[in-house]
Amino acid sequence: MRGMGGVSAFLAAAVLVLPGCSGGDGSRPTAGSGLRAAMAEVSGDGPAALHFEYGDMAHWRELGVVTGQGPGQDKTWLPAVGYGLGELSRAGRLLTEKTGIAPYAADHAVSIGVPPDTAVRVDGGVDAGTVEDKLTGLGGRPGKVGEHDGLSLADDHALDPQGPLIELGLLNQFNKAVVTGSTVAVGTAAAPVSAALGGTRSLAEVPSHAAVADCLGDVVTATVTVPGDSRTVALYGVGLRRPAAPGDTAVNVICVVPKSGAIPSVRQAFTTGLTTEASTTQGKPYGGLAKEITHDEVVNGDVTVLRATLTLTSGTSVTFAHQMLARGELDGVAGSGDPVNLLTPTPAPSS
Repeated sequence: MRGMGGVSAFLAAAVLVLPGCSGGDGSRPTAGSGLRAAMAEVSGDGPAALHFEYGDMAHWRELGVVTGQGPGQDKTWLPAVGYGLGELSRAGRLLTEKTGIAPYAADHAVSIGVPPDTAVRVDGGVDAGTVEDKLTGLGGRPGKVGEHDGLSLADDHALDPQGPLIELGLLNQFNKAVVTGSTVAVGTAAAPVSAALGGTRSLAEVPSHAAVADCLGDVVTATVTVPGDSRTVALYGVGLRRPAAPGDTAVNVICVVPKSGAIPSVRQAFTTGLTTEASTTQGKPYGGLAKEITHDEVVNGDVTVLRATLTLTSGTSVTFAHQMLARGELDGVAGSGDPVNLLTPTPAPSS
């Protein structure tokens, strides 16, 4: 559905009702994989409920966008590669040299929380012995990190401008670390690191977050976040649909969970403010950035999620929806207030 014409009629016929935790569309990962599986690995109580970011590095290796050692030749998808790694993405290959963590060899990564309570979890491609040896060499002391055996490089939330990883631009992201099997979790304090390793209730069991995961479908990157100060929106989710081949057209998905009682007003703002005829906060027509924008809704239990699917034009960044969230542009589009800069975009790992 292009633009505003026929949006109301389209929405009336395009509400997807999902029993339990079924996917939001026919294009979704199998059980035990993808976004929902990554959400099931972290605690749903605490930092991840505020902010959760996911990236599937294994898929980028399958497409040849990266190798186990670094970026490949294809640059179209590279801006999406760093998602899930948080601040660790800035260190690139030096991260492996200093800490033993090989981001390009990972299966997937997630980052959770907002400062000062943040953590990153990397699954797959982890040599536990190497990572433990490297972190011990950086001053890590064995001890408990929550209920886990781990390493402490500094006190919770400590900032050391002379720290061992300052040359990588990392001040406190390795204050606490837990390495187990093929998983490593590091963060600013024990609580977020423990949350990254799971809890009594997983993030996939939180109804609003589960509904957003269903709405996003089979994505290779995702950010699910609570807006800082919104009158009408409870939760945002954005993602990049999984491309099957390097030459595929990029498709972005935006999911909005309105607060109770705000569904009609957010629906009106979202479906009229995000069309090919509407303009960005910079005054550029969305039609120059996305050749098609369709709207529908996903209902999962008591949660209604408004969804926009953007088929991007050639030359538009494949992380366009992520950038809209980072710039606070979704607040304006969803009618939840003036645009505010919510987050700092995550870059691809440097080479």
